[in-house]
Amino acid sequence: MAQLPNYSYKTLATLTWPLFIELFFYMFMSTTDTFMLSMYSDSSVAAVGMANQALFFVSVMFNCVALGTSVLMTQNYGANRPEQARQVASLSIYVNLAFGVFISVLVFFAGDFLLTVMNTPAEIFSTSQWYLKIVGSMLFLAALGPVTSAILRSSGDTKTPMKIVLFGNALNIIGNAIFIFGLFGFPAIGPIGVAISTVFARFIQVVIAFYIIFKRLKISWRFTFDAKIIKNILSIGIPGALEQLSYSGSQIFITAFVASLGIASITTRTYVNNLTMFVYLFAASISQANELMVGHMIGAQLKSLAHKRVLQVDMLSQSVSAILGAAVYLAAPVLLTIFTSDPEIIALGQQTILVIAIMEPGRAMNIAFVGALRATGNARIPMIVGILGMWLIAVPVAYFAGIYLGFGIVGIYIGMLADEWIRGITLLIIWQRKKWMHTSNLDLNFNFDDDGEHHIVQV
Repeated sequence: MAQLPNYSYKTLATLTWPLFIELFFYMFMSTTDTFMLSMYSDSSVAAVGMANQALFFVSVMFNCVALGTSVLMTQNYGANRPEQARQVASLSIYVNLAFGVFISVLVFFAGDFLLTVMNTPAEIFSTSQWYLKIVGSMLFLAALGPVTSAILRSSGDTKTPMKIVLFGNALNIIGNAIFIFGLFGFPAIGPIGVAISTVFARFIQVVIAFYIIFKRLKISWRFTFDAKIIKNILSIGIPGALEQLSYSGSQIFITAFVASLGIASITTRTYVNNLTMFVYLFAASISQANELMVGHMIGAQLKSLAHKRVLQVDMLSQSVSAILGAAVYLAAPVLLTIFTSDPEIIALGQQTILVIAIMEPGRAMNIAFVGALRATGNARIPMIVGILGMWLIAVPVAYFAGIYLGFGIVGIYIGMLADEWIRGITLLIIWQRKKWMHTSNLDLNFNFDDDGEHHIVQV
């Protein structure tokens, strides 16, 4: 099994570029769905957009185990405990599979409630409902995706998850073309066809990931219960998942605000999110790569190096995010016409993208320090800051500016901008105080041999 070899910038770059491509094509799958559906109808784009927001709300919980797995495996590798890392990997797969099956059943029977809460317009409710039932009933496949990627990445292999996503995208595009346009004698069923294509692509991706993990990486099929490993995984995973669940919950409210403005605003948000999500890519990929290295450094007890490295990565992420955000804004009049010719949607989209361009450097700072603190074992801090920011800043300001003052979707995104910047600055201050160097949520004890090497003696 591969391991993170060192802590150089070359290593960071080696880890980052496959993550960047993987995230790009993971998001490209959603963009492809949106683009191909836009040829079918704008209303189908809105319907799938509403259903995907509901799916995102529940699927973020799948990252609970994946987050804990990544941190615990990298720290074990840093402490020269590869066998313990493999044990963590094996257990995490079974835990997330069980959780995924439970969520799949829940969404299938209670998904309509989420669509109702989000104020899904009546004219697209039925389409959103069917899409949600098809994709939601197979969410256990989505549950396995994050944990298998976490296992591969934590071992230093960021290229394999990238290749799996590339292959999944190809399958998804082919499936979309068949079912949206009715190729090869198949019926043209639009959003329902996209749902079928999404599920099939996920299934094939999981099969490939399982083969690699259990064959090449020699992860055991055998389920062995270990309370301490589960405790360590959940001590990172639960706060991280609660933060993401809180974010998803706040987005449910924000989506409801957008939905109250009409289908044009819903469609605008879907198009804008697909375009600007690529600005987020660089910051997200380098943050994830740095998180792997920070976890390794913490396991090796190189905390001062971790402190310095995270600050440098943050500055890089913010700078590139600012440049990319400005570029997307300048190109917005052309980019938006790829999806639609509606002048109202294009005008709203340009205004919204300007706000997002200003927001992105703040979001880059936020995710850099969230990942870094989580990698040190201090997952509760970003959870608390995140929950407070989302519910005391993002949602209230979005409602006040967007609905009460009448600024519409632009005002709603101003609320999100304020949240990202304030959270990012708060986490920067916390990182600089260095209290994380002396605290951890993980039950890890180190013994040092006479030669200066260390080994985890309790996990």
